Amino acid sequence: MSKIALLTLDQLRYAFSLLGAQLVFLLGSAPKRECFGIRMTLSYGVCTLTALSYVPLYYWLYGHNSSLLIAVTAVYWLVLLLLTCLSQWYCFDLGRCNILFRCLVGGAMESIATTLVRSLLVTQLFPLLPADHPVLYILIMLTVYGAVYFAGWHLVGRPLQRNADTGIPEDRKTFLVYLHAHVGFCVLIMLCKTINEWTLSSFELAGQEGALALIRNFNIAVMLLAGTVILIMQYYVYAVGVLRAERDLFEQIMAEKAAQYERSKESIAAINRKCHDLKHQVLALQVASEAEREEMLRETERAIMFYDTAVKTGSEVLDTLLTEKSTICAYHNIRFSCSVQSEHLDRIGVVDLYTMLGNALDNAIESAEQLSQPDRKTISFSITERGKMLLIAVENYYDGTIQMRGGMPLTSKTDKSSHGIGVKSIRTLAQRYGGDVRIDTEDQIFLLQIMFPLSQMPQAG
Repeated sequence: MSKIALLTLDQLRYAFSLLGAQLVFLLGSAPKRECFGIRMTLSYGVCTLTALSYVPLYYWLYGHNSSLLIAVTAVYWLVLLLLTCLSQWYCFDLGRCNILFRCLVGGAMESIATTLVRSLLVTQLFPLLPADHPVLYILIMLTVYGAVYFAGWHLVGRPLQRNADTGIPEDRKTFLVYLHAHVGFCVLIMLCKTINEWTLSSFELAGQEGALALIRNFNIAVMLLAGTVILIMQYYVYAVGVLRAERDLFEQIMAEKAAQYERSKESIAAINRKCHDLKHQVLALQVASEAEREEMLRETERAIMFYDTAVKTGSEVLDTLLTEKSTICAYHNIRFSCSVQSEHLDRIGVVDLYTMLGNALDNAIESAEQLSQPDRKTISFSITERGKMLLIAVENYYDGTIQMRGGMPLTSKTDKSSHGIGVKSIRTLAQRYGGDVRIDTEDQIFLLQIMFPLSQMPQAG
C-alpha cells in the first residue's frame, strides 16, 4: 500500500474512531435533535472532509519546513477535535458543558485505543504491518478499538444511560474548565507525538537506538496514562454529580411535600369556613321570610354542590389525593375533571403513585392559579389503558413560554409557568416501573403524559 494511501487511511481512522468514541457516551443517554439523520450526515461529512484535507497539506509541507509542519499538525488536531464537539452538539440536544464532557471522555478513550494500535502495535512491534498486511491491520485495529470502547462504555457509558436526567452543570466556569481540559489534553498528546517524530529523525541518524526506544516507551506510557486518568477522573466527577442530583431531588421532594401540606391546610380551612357560613345560614333561616328562605336554600344547595368534591375511583390513595386536589381547585375557582379507568394502579407503590400524581397536579394548579381568564382555569386528569400501556395524563392551560430541552421543561417557579418543578422526579419514579414521561406544550396547553408498559410493571401484592 502506498504512503499516501496509508496516510489517508490513518486520517479516516482517526476521524471515525473519534466520532465513534464520542457516540459511545451520547447514544442512549443524550436526546437527539430533530432531523437527527440529516444532521449527522452533514456534520460527520464535514469532519471527514476536514480529516482528509490534512493529506495534501502534509505532502505540501513535508520535506520543506518541518517546524511549520509540526505547528500546522498541532493546530489541525485541535481544530478537528473541537469540530467533532460542534458536530455532536449539532446532532444532540445537550448543553455545551455536557457535550464537552462526553467528547472529552470520548477523546481520552480514543487516545488510549490509538496509542495501543499506532504507537505500540505498529511503531514498536510490527512497523510493516499496515503496508504489507492492510486487511489484517484493519481487523486488529477494529478488535483493539472495540475492546477499549467496550471497557469505556462499562466504566462511564452505562452510568450515563442509567442517570440520563443527571448532567454536568451548564455554567460559564464549567464550560471554560472543560474547554481548557480539551486544549490541554490535545497539547499533551501532540507534544508526545512531536517528540516521537523528532526522536525518529534525530536518534536514528545518531545511531542511538536505545535512547530512541526509551523515549518512545516513555511517550507511550504518558499517553496511556493521560487517557486513563481522564477517564477515571471524569467517572468520579460524574458519580459525584449523580449523588448531588439525587440529594437535590430528595430535597425538592421534601419541599414539595411541605407545599402539599400547606395546600391541605388550605382545603381544610376552606371547608371550615363553609361550615361556619352554613351554621349562620341555618340560624338565619329561622327568622327569614319565605322568599329569603328559598333564596338562601338555593345558595346553600349551590355551595354544597360546588364543595362536594369527594372522588371515588376504587383506589384509596388516589381517592385521597384527588379529593384533596379537587377541593383546592374549588377553593381557587379552578374547574377540575377526572376520569379513572384502570385496574392496575395497585402495581405502583403507594408513595410513588402519590408523589408522581401529587407533583403533576400541584404543577397544574400553580399554573392555573396564575391565569387571568376564568374560562381557561381548567385541569383535566385521566388514567386509561391503551393496548398494553397504562397512560396517566394531566392537561391544563398556561401563560408565558416554556423552554424545553431533551423533552423536559427548563422553567422554574420564578418563571411564568412552574411546570419545571417536579417533572424530573416524576420521570425518575416512572422509570422505576419501566415507564417514561412525554410532554407537549402546543397552543398554550401543557400536556403531561406518564406511560407505563404493563408487561414491565411488577405484579400487585
